[in-house]
This record gives sequence, C-alpha cells and structure tokens, in this order.
Amino acid sequence: MQWLGVLWQSPQWLWLLSALALPLLIHLWRRNKTQEITFAAAHWLKKDLQKQYRRLQLHNYWLLLLRLLIIILLALLLAKPFLKHETTAIFKEPLLLVDPRIETAQLQTFLDDALPQLNATPERVFWLQAKPIGIDETRPPAAENWRALSNLADQPNFRHAHILLNNAINPSGHNALTISPHWQWHALHKASAEKPALPRIAIIGKRPDWLAPLFKALQAKLPKLRLQSLEANVAPSAKTIDWLIYNRAEILPDKLLTFVRTGGLLISDPRLQPSAALEFVNLQSASSPIANAAAIGRGSWLRYEHSWDHKDFFDHLDLPQRLWQQWVNQDWVLQHNNRGSWSIDAPPASIIHDSLVQTSRYEGVQKLLLISLLLLLTLERILALALPLIRKPRQNG
Repeated sequence: MQWLGVLWQSPQWLWLLSALALPLLIHLWRRNKTQEITFAAAHWLKKDLQKQYRRLQLHNYWLLLLRLLIIILLALLLAKPFLKHETTAIFKEPLLLVDPRIETAQLQTFLDDALPQLNATPERVFWLQAKPIGIDETRPPAAENWRALSNLADQPNFRHAHILLNNAINPSGHNALTISPHWQWHALHKASAEKPALPRIAIIGKRPDWLAPLFKALQAKLPKLRLQSLEANVAPSAKTIDWLIYNRAEILPDKLLTFVRTGGLLISDPRLQPSAALEFVNLQSASSPIANAAAIGRGSWLRYEHSWDHKDFFDHLDLPQRLWQQWVNQDWVLQHNNRGSWSIDAPPASIIHDSLVQTSRYEGVQKLLLISLLLLLTLERILALALPLIRKPRQNG
C-alpha cells in the first residue's frame, strides 16, 4: 500500500499509532493525582519549590516524548516502509555481465584478451543474476539467462553493458525476453542451432494405402527418413515430432491443438474437423492435391480437401514429390529452430527504450528504524532510572 508517498509492506501495523494515547493519559492522570497543600511555615520555601517543580516537570515531558517516539518507531518498524529513491541518470560506464555457466579458466582468458577493448575495469565485472554480484564473489548457481536479463533491462545501472554468454544459442524463455538496446553481446561458443537433416514424422491411425509407396519413393533419395506409429491415446509432442499424419475421423482433440500451437505440422484429410472456427488458406494448384492450411500458434494444420481414399487424392504418378513439397513448404525447419532457443545474433525480444527505464526505486529503512528504536529505548531507561535520583536530593534539600 502506498500512503504519504511511502510504500508500506505491512500497513496493518500502523494501527499501533493509536497506542500513543496511553502515555498521554497516564501522564495526565499522574499529574492531576497530587494536590498542593501550602503550610504557613513553608511560605519562605515556596519560591524554591516551584522552581524545582518546574525542573522536574521538564524531565517528565522529555520522558513522555521519548515514550511516544518509541511507540511511533515500533509501529513504523512493523509496517516496513520503503522510501522512494530517485536516480539522476542512466549509468553509462561500461560493465560486463558474465554467465555463471562459464568456467573460470575460460573467463580469465576472455578477460585478458577482451577487457581492455571493452573499456571495463575488473571492478565492473559481475555475475549475470537478477541482482548481479561482483565477479570476486562466490560463483552463484546458473539461472535462466532470459529471466535475469529481463529483470535488468530497465535498470539504469545495467543499461549499457556487455553480456558474455556461454553459448550463442540459449535455452527457452525467449518469448518473454526483454532487452536494452545498448547491450553488446558476446559468446564463447558461436555454434549455431543444429538444423535437423530430416523431419521426424509420425502417424496416428491406420496407414493409408498410398503411404507405403510414398515412403518407398522418398527413401530412395532420403534413406534415413523414418515413420513412427503412435497409439491414438498418446499426446504427441512438438519437441520430438515435426510432422504428424492423423488418419482418424473426429473433432480436433485438444492434444492435437497443443501439438500444433507449440510448433508441429498436423496433416489430415477432411474427416478431422476443427473444434472452433479457423482461418484456412487455400493451397490449390495444378500440380498438387487440393489442401487448406491454417496457422495455429507456432505451427500449422495442413488439411486436404478430399479423403485420402479418393482417387482425386492419390491418382497421381508424382504424388510423393507433390506431398513432400507441400509439407516442406510449411517451413518445418524454421518451426524446429524456434522451439526452446534464441540466438544472441537476433534475440526475439521486446526492447525497453530509455524513456521506459525505472529512474527511481524503493529502499527499505528497517535497519535505520531498528537502530533508532534501540537508542531511544536505552535513553528512555537511563532517564527513567535517573529521575528518582534527581527528585530525592531535591526533596531532602
């Protein structure tokens, strides 16, 4: 909750401020409890007693103030306030953020060769974390790079940085990655994403009569091409299958919809019906069987107009080449490469520009409040114990 320009983590404890009435009531009750009785013999001492009384009351007021401050500090400490701290500008001094996956020897070699060129000092080298720590600190556990980078993208201190990663190709999470336009990328290993030589193909349902001669013709040129059979109750995964031939008559199951959305190519005839309205594009041509294609998520659904048992579908001498061309045109290589990885050469990210940088942050003041509370408690005890000693000599005098 934000109140009076301060962010409160536990504002429910502010009700303790109502306890400020207790010391005030006690102080007033004790003050009104005593009554002054003047004796004739004490007439000459009256002026001196009034002077001592005023001094004594002055000490009581200080004690009351201390106790009120103690209650206020206790309430604030429990409510956990955070004060807004403004930064002056974006910090532009070069620094280096290092992927914790990099080995010490590799890192040292890179620093010896590249650090002078980066114009960064050893004190400006940090481990890549959501909250970076100095390179001299104990190596932190490797975290997901995209989470750490996204957390730093709008931080003024890390807007101008060199990013050293272990690999140019990085693991999943790129869809949520946000970056600074000023970052400069480096990687120890420049190997690009491995492109599969052949698609991984599977079928669910009975194999159509044309499928065996099709694969025989294709394997003459692609001897390593294989076809995997799956049971109908198996949920296909786009991580292990590129193309799925589905030969069953039903409404599109959710498991197939998930398969396509995550990057797979679904191939069927018109017996497989969509469960909701989809926008299909007609792929009709003179040289290929009539088909419609719909883009769903990162994948697509290739749906032929005629049944696979109809002569208009399979009565073509060059059917294998035609089908292969249609399937390849769905860009299965691109779909495969986009699964679970991103490259530093072209990070698929949203850029946070300088105008969106967080130039202020909230900082906790709990430590300062705790120290102040302890000091006031000590001072209150000293004053409370000293009052009887101050009062006694004056009464005896």
